Amino acid sequence: MASDPNAPKHLPVPAPGTGDPLEQRAPGGLRDLLFRLRRRLLFLWVRPTFLGTDAQSRRLDGTVCYVLPSRSITDLMVVDEGCIRHNLPRAYLNMPGLDEERSFFFLNRPEGFWGRRSARHTSSRMQRLLDAARNGTPVDIVPVTLFWGHQPDREQSMFSMLFSENWAATSRIRKLMALLFYPNHILVQYSRPIRLSELIRTEADPRVQERKLLRLLRTHNARQKRAILGPDLSHRRTLIDNIITSNAVQQAIEAAAGANGVPRRELVDRARQHAGEIVSHQSYRVVRFFDVLLTWLWNRLYDGIDVHRIGQVKELAESNEIVYIPCHRSHIDYLLLSYVLYHNGLTPPHIAAGRNLNLPVVGPLLRRAGAFFMRRSFQGDSLYRAVFDEYIHLMFIKGYSVEYFIEGGRSRTGRMLKPKAGMLSMTIRSLQRNASLPIVLMPVYIGYERIIEGATYLGELRGRAKRDESVLDVMRATRALKGPYGRVSVSFGEPLDLSSFLDDALPNWTDADNVSPGQFSAAAGALSRSLATRINAAAAVTPVNLLATALLSAPRQTMEADQLLRQLTLLASIAARTRIDGRLTVTHLPAGEVLAHAALVVGMEPQRHEFGELWRASEDQSILLTYYRNNTVHAFIVPALVARHIVVHGPSRAADVAGMLGKLAIFIETECFVALTDPHQRAEQCLDALERQKLVERTGDLYTAAEGASSNHVALLNLSRIAAPMLERFHIVNTLIEAADAGVGPDTVSDLESEAAAVARRLSAIYGLNSPSFFDQSLFTAYLGSLRHADIVHVSAGRVSRDESHARLARMIAEMIDADVRYQVANAASQRVAGTTDQPALT
Repeated sequence: MASDPNAPKHLPVPAPGTGDPLEQRAPGGLRDLLFRLRRRLLFLWVRPTFLGTDAQSRRLDGTVCYVLPSRSITDLMVVDEGCIRHNLPRAYLNMPGLDEERSFFFLNRPEGFWGRRSARHTSSRMQRLLDAARNGTPVDIVPVTLFWGHQPDREQSMFSMLFSENWAATSRIRKLMALLFYPNHILVQYSRPIRLSELIRTEADPRVQERKLLRLLRTHNARQKRAILGPDLSHRRTLIDNIITSNAVQQAIEAAAGANGVPRRELVDRARQHAGEIVSHQSYRVVRFFDVLLTWLWNRLYDGIDVHRIGQVKELAESNEIVYIPCHRSHIDYLLLSYVLYHNGLTPPHIAAGRNLNLPVVGPLLRRAGAFFMRRSFQGDSLYRAVFDEYIHLMFIKGYSVEYFIEGGRSRTGRMLKPKAGMLSMTIRSLQRNASLPIVLMPVYIGYERIIEGATYLGELRGRAKRDESVLDVMRATRALKGPYGRVSVSFGEPLDLSSFLDDALPNWTDADNVSPGQFSAAAGALSRSLATRINAAAAVTPVNLLATALLSAPRQTMEADQLLRQLTLLASIAARTRIDGRLTVTHLPAGEVLAHAALVVGMEPQRHEFGELWRASEDQSILLTYYRNNTVHAFIVPALVARHIVVHGPSRAADVAGMLGKLAIFIETECFVALTDPHQRAEQCLDALERQKLVERTGDLYTAAEGASSNHVALLNLSRIAAPMLERFHIVNTLIEAADAGVGPDTVSDLESEAAAVARRLSAIYGLNSPSFFDQSLFTAYLGSLRHADIVHVSAGRVSRDESHARLARMIAEMIDADVRYQVANAASQRVAGTTDQPALT
């Protein structure tokens, strides 16, 4: 009979006459009966979280022995129950093929009545297992770490002195308190096995082998505690005192006193006030409160939370300082990421939050959940900057994980906003001061199928002024807890080691005095763009993203049911086949389920006609669909440009398509934050995907669009329209630059950007586009900035001019725009330039 490939594997060398070596046997007897009875009674009350069990079953290749940090029958019962529940070899049973009646040993033995002291202990079973491994028996040592209460200690605390969990063992009194008061907050981490055969190959001396194994196990326990619990929490008052007495803050106080003549005592009080306004006051009682509250909230709002690649985060957290860099879509981003980390056995980070969230009632709760508050701008207050810099530095050197948003504020359009380098600059400066602990920046994509601020964003996209947050807004938000919200995705992207990045981008970065401000600023800017690109690369393409992208690329944003289903299938396939790496995830649901699910979440129903069903979005739905399309438009922009090239230019070679992508690369990367480092490879990848979907046909080295009257040709046209809004924005700016260069256009850069947005608004009105993000002025600013960065558009004394390279680029982009759109842009631009409605159009 075929074996189960997912079942744990045990390949011990059988002892003579012992029967089946793969079978574990219960020892029987009164002791075994009492153990099983106590374990059942224990699990009537406690509900631990078991981590690492799924991966563990795929890694075990030999006889398995579990290692627990300290002698404890309660710990053993919990570990054994985890083995039973997750189909792992039992810890309490024997080791098949070896003369060992149990499959565990302890590293340490607690001493004293309370068990707070711990004595190191060398297990005789461990020594026998090393002997067996030297004789050829495959043995896997699996470290298991238990955390009762799931919270760090607090420095210099009387409670900590009485009840703390020390680095070696969990005290009996703390374990009893956790059992009584926190039965749900017990974490059990099964870690990657240590192969004794590999250890023996690297060390010949048996005594060295034993010492190395003990060192590996003890180091592993220390790293696990650091990753899951984090460092001990400093008292807030102590932390503020450390900030105020630091050299950097003292120097800022002296400088301000000398420059402004303010008494030193007053400046010290002001610095302390700044620190009190900033510093978090993390409390695990509040974290547990939020855990209960958020569990209820997520269960009420969402069908589930999809978490991708959390394993890499857990591995990195053992030996690195982690800085989480999520995209910013909603106020609940803060809570969601902390919730996901906490439930996967990682320390909730300290979170940078805008001072506008420091509201009555809400602010103190967020502060105790780990938030620290900051001003939007530090300009004009060098003392505040010094205090904030010092606080961030203390966070890093103490080993706290930190979270901040490089976009600054929430994205109202669904796009990744242009990243700001302020917090990244502080992180770099901290690493320059102390590089003892490696810093890894972890990009995180958070995607919602329906966002709770949808009604607020709808009003702002229609032009309503953004209001400051207030307690009333928080109260009003509770009314949003109605209707389906679908699923939410939390995807961890490619981590970025900060030291390695700086080695390439900022030579001699460790010597801060020899790094010029210009070099530092350029490196921080490049770092922010790299992180934004990595966030987008980890996006999750959901049913709502697919529906939004399909409908908004159709004429009049309307599609027949069969055509819509075809387009949903096509888009999912294109996204999966043209992604740069495997970090971008795409829903695996079939098109029918995608449509049913997305329509339910969005609140859309088909319009039934005598010839079938039509799917059409209302005005409000179209605006919100634009938001969800923009979340993942970067996943489709390159294949859409390839499709548009073939639609416009007819039969094309891969080299022709690659040439087009190469010329547009810097502008695509600036607007969509998508990597386009190898245009030729991307062109071939996209053409292959289009050919597989029969949207293009290949004859020799030529790619031709599908037959004009076919459904495949319609699908190709709809795919190509995804790129139209971006190309039209480029064309509007190019037209105004041409006019400015001729001396008849906008006088300044700011005038050109505002005129471009005005032309786009007019175009949107003419074509009935319910898409306020189309005329978002920041997009025109970004494109103009990338033209200047490419050195083909120049600004001198505020005036804009161009060279022939820009003229060629403008002609190429104009060829990819529909003729009627080119006419409307030229006509609108002429009228805006002339300030009247009766001027001839530009040509």
